[in-house]
Amino acid sequence: MSTSHTSTPTLRSPEELVTFLLNLAPYSDPAHNLASITHRQNLVKLWGIPPGATVLEIGCGQGDFTIPLADAVGPTGRVVAIDPMPGDYGTPPLAQAQAHVKASPVGPQIEFLQAEGSEFLKSTTETFDFVIIAHTAWYFSDPSVLSAILSAAAAPGKTKTLLIAEFALTASRPGGNPPILTALATNALESFRDETSWRNLRCALSPAQITAAAEKEGWRLKGEEKGILTPPNEKYGWRETVMILKRQNFVDDVNALEENDKVKKMLLGMRDALAASVERLEGGMGAIVDMDVWAGRFEVGA
Repeated sequence: MSTSHTSTPTLRSPEELVTFLLNLAPYSDPAHNLASITHRQNLVKLWGIPPGATVLEIGCGQGDFTIPLADAVGPTGRVVAIDPMPGDYGTPPLAQAQAHVKASPVGPQIEFLQAEGSEFLKSTTETFDFVIIAHTAWYFSDPSVLSAILSAAAAPGKTKTLLIAEFALTASRPGGNPPILTALATNALESFRDETSWRNLRCALSPAQITAAAEKEGWRLKGEEKGILTPPNEKYGWRETVMILKRQNFVDDVNALEENDKVKKMLLGMRDALAASVERLEGGMGAIVDMDVWAGRFEVGA
């Protein structure tokens, strides 16, 4: 993917950056955390985020992507990292995790805010070099949430460049196939549930759907990278698959739906298909890796 920036920052190693992330036993997995930071730093490099840039990160969570972003922009740059969830949400809690990041060497260039993406973009008077939605679109409760953000970001004076990265619903590695079925099954179930759902994965949009939504709001795709592989130790796909196959919640939530038997059989059949895909995988659950990642670069207008 080509970029318009030629300046290359001197980046810290992923091994150093991961120490800026709050690790709380027994929930943290050091190998996963390092893989997650490594993957996100690779996206920062791909996009060519230069020193001194001003960045708006939408859906920052505990700061996994905020850290390599802040490292890239350096002391002369600025990262505004927003998330709509309250401080006690998540594991570890957002407020505690973000405070830990703020106390790290990259903390001075970060501002964490509790805010929803489209509303923040409408209210702010700041202009950003980049607006970034990285591994966040699937967390939105409905495709309309993404569309509202894309529309607000396209307004004059907000930004000229939009960067989006998300899982691609393709798998270059056999171990990535179960997470695809997991994403589709979870998305299907969430289509029948309301805003009170506790799940992270709720809206498994494909790259084509994301691109179409962006173009509808006036953005134009200027470059994309397909088939990006996360490090094998990143456990996002594995964790989501475990939630369906090794926990009772999926079955209980299906049975609790006020839907006809055909819908419930469809959803439970998707779970059966997922289980069969894991059984056919040499190494079973232990061989699951993330599916491919897609990254797109958009600019306003033609």
